[in-house]
Amino acid sequence: MLLAKNTVNPMVCMALLLLALLNGQPALARTNSFSGNAFSGLQQPSRPEAASVLQAESKITVDAPIHLVWETLTTPTELKEFLPGYKKSTLLQVRGNQKWFQISQSVIRFFPAVQYQLQVQENPKTYQVQLNRVSGDFKALQGFYALSSDGQQRTVLTYRLGIDPGGLRLPGSQRLVFNQVQETLQALKERSEWRFQKSMIGQR
Repeated sequence: MLLAKNTVNPMVCMALLLLALLNGQPALARTNSFSGNAFSGLQQPSRPEAASVLQAESKITVDAPIHLVWETLTTPTELKEFLPGYKKSTLLQVRGNQKWFQISQSVIRFFPAVQYQLQVQENPKTYQVQLNRVSGDFKALQGFYALSSDGQQRTVLTYRLGIDPGGLRLPGSQRLVFNQVQETLQALKERSEWRFQKSMIGQR
């Protein structure tokens, strides 16, 4: 049984502060929490609060069929090989289509990696993945992936991320979250296209 603990690693706040100083961005405005039903039906032990959540959403077109992009996204043992800052993913528990992982991830170079437990719910019928932080670093974290096919061996991959780092709402933190979303999408695109090209060579 995993218990939620709203703990905040001071190193996370320090990393965000350093990035804020480097970026020189204006103070972060108050943002609204996620709207719609993207996270409905999930246990949400660490739901981001509207006053402090940092969120970003973006999409990218992948030149690979949807089933290959889905395999890339839902194979956690491979993520550390290509996702920026992703160090380790340990499977803790499986219950139906829900999984719990212990994640180790680098927020900024030369700083200690953050550690947190993540609940992942996969829906292969709709090609959607929902993420919820359970415990560890960050006060709250939620993510949502959605895949759709254009019918021509291409996939549109959408990623939405919301983080409450805890502590102060620092200037420049919003840029960090947005960059994280874009870098993750680009890495998933490149890995999926590499797998697709590899599979095509094997068929020749």
